[in-house]
Amino acid sequence: NETEDVVIIQCKPTGNPDYAINVDAIKDLVRARRNYGLENARLVAITNAKSFNGEAKRRARLSDATLVTRDGLQHWPLSGL
Repeated sequence: NETEDVVIIQCKPTGNPDYAINVDAIKDLVRARRNYGLENARLVAITNAKSFNGEAKRRARLSDATLVTRDGLQHWPLSGL
């Protein structure tokens, strides 16, 4: 099934899953969308950490980015984009 959807995925691994991933993941996604001229692309940040920090969550909401953490990874993308 071919679609027109474009998804930009940023993977942020960490050696310490208790570390909350910072806003850099979202900044990277927004910059990629702008640099590639893909203003309608969906943005997804994926990590093996347990969480993203507050600023990353806030920026993700503003940018309409999906955040996928360690616990959510086993259900993604079925849990939604």
